[in-house]
Amino acid sequence: MERDFVKELKIDKMSLDEEWEEQSIKFLKAAMKAIDAQSNRDLAMVRLDTVRAEVEDTIRKDPNGHGIDKITESAVKGQVVLSEEVQKAERDYLDMVTDAKVLDAMVKALDQRKRSLENLTQLFLAGYYAKPYVPEKARELSLEARHEEQVKGLERSPRLKRKL
Repeated sequence: MERDFVKELKIDKMSLDEEWEEQSIKFLKAAMKAIDAQSNRDLAMVRLDTVRAEVEDTIRKDPNGHGIDKITESAVKGQVVLSEEVQKAERDYLDMVTDAKVLDAMVKALDQRKRSLENLTQLFLAGYYAKPYVPEKARELSLEARHEEQVKGLERSPRLKRKL
């Protein structure tokens, strides 16, 4: 799952036009998944409350069958917590909470991706990714200056003076 998220967030700086075209679709898909996950989380919470109520009712109807001699709130609550049905419903709920949080984080990351695309677009428009342009005349002058420096360096070399 994490690799899919990273893949969705990657930006190809040299294809900003395509990245912009895909951004809204990626955001919408993630937002819809997050909404579904939040709905599933809420349904799991309702299911958990229902299971707790059913188990509590069962315990109150037959306290001796659940190891309770005297019915007290704390004794009933203790048995409710120990119930396998309640524990399973709690695990399911916590899984749904995790899914909802992960997908919410993905939506936030895609919003951050949008800001990154905006910044990369500004850099592109400012020529940040362009090849450096050096006019022909400046290039020739630079080459001539380097050649002259090399010739002067060779003329000053004591080893070359000895050979001549």
